[in-house]
Amino acid sequence: MNLELFGCSGGMAEGFRRAGITFDFCFDLDPDACASYATNLGHAPIQIDVRDLLRMARAGWSPGPIELLVADPPCTPWSRAGKRKGLEDERDLLAETCELISILRPRAYLIANVPGLDDGTHLSVVQRLIGGLWTHGYCVADFARLDAADFGVPQHRHRPFWFGHRGGECLTWPARTHGASEGRQTCLIEPLRPWVTCREALGHLPLKDLGRPVRLRWKAYDAARGGHRPSDAASPARTLTRNTNGDGALLLSSEQRSHPNAVLLSERAKAILQGFPEGWHFSGQTKGSRHAQIGMAMPPPLGEAVARRIARWLEVHR
Repeated sequence: MNLELFGCSGGMAEGFRRAGITFDFCFDLDPDACASYATNLGHAPIQIDVRDLLRMARAGWSPGPIELLVADPPCTPWSRAGKRKGLEDERDLLAETCELISILRPRAYLIANVPGLDDGTHLSVVQRLIGGLWTHGYCVADFARLDAADFGVPQHRHRPFWFGHRGGECLTWPARTHGASEGRQTCLIEPLRPWVTCREALGHLPLKDLGRPVRLRWKAYDAARGGHRPSDAASPARTLTRNTNGDGALLLSSEQRSHPNAVLLSERAKAILQGFPEGWHFSGQTKGSRHAQIGMAMPPPLGEAVARRIARWLEVHR
């Protein structure tokens, strides 16, 4: 049996599905995320607070033997873009996730998050909570920080991953397939494909679907948007967040003119830059809810790259 915690709109599950791994159960509290997941994956998560799930596990509940548990806990407490309250943030569920792993004892687990949790300032937390799973028989040495752009996503999006397992060799993390240039082909190394640019990813969209034209003035834009600059059409996008405007601008011209020189990207365009296929659904009556799901999403191609290595590991150690 395979379990997923914090499924959001299903980006991680889609990546694992492409790698041949499906989740028997997914647990998420957000009703909009659950509705999105159900539409995109074809089955609905169980809507429950992970804290309640932990209380059930403490009382003896178990779904049966678990092969793999995948969790992407709320990132806001650790994100560099937030207040970084960490364990003091009431939204944090990293400790609950690790305790659930210690009780349910899956054969292997994967924990993902955002840049920030893996910073040196939070090293003691990672060592105590994730590293503490060593006392429950897990190898906790497998860690990687991967950029979605290196796996064909038209956006720079770094994600740290921790893989733990009871027995067996350590995981071989996926090698990147894309880079800043095509690279040189040798007899030992496959050439890297160029990063996918915003222009390549969004060039098929008419302007009305791409977003709202705006005229940006650099100083005013930086001050109003908290220092965020727009993405260049000739490069992968900068990291998109749950911010409904500040991180979603695409520069069309660097010249200071009176006419629009950028667009504030539409939800459809942002979803494409996250690596989602056309038609991926985000439920929610408010723009903020939908953008939160987009900003917190795991790009499916990145999830797939990691999932294929995990699928291979599970096959070898079955």
